[in-house]
Amino acid sequence: MTNAMILLAQTAPDAETTEGPSFLTYIEGGGIIGWIIIGLSVVALCLVVVHSIQIRRAALLPPAQVTAVREMLEAGRVDVALEYCTLAENDS
Repeated sequence: MTNAMILLAQTAPDAETTEGPSFLTYIEGGGIIGWIIIGLSVVALCLVVVHSIQIRRAALLPPAQVTAVREMLEAGRVDVALEYCTLAENDS
């Protein structure tokens, strides 16, 4: 055999040699702190999703209020627009 053939000759990999440690193995290796970090990460992800759904432009700034304030400001009634914005029912 030539040197090139010896270098290119490969054996079939065993199933045991190709598999590395699983993700769960790393978490279990971290002990209780690893589980706490995973739990807090899940909670943080849930909070991000919930808040991104709740905090929308339409919820924070209703179109009806924007239109009302814009009309008041275009009419030059700044004091009325300011009073409108400070009312509790127009809190946004």
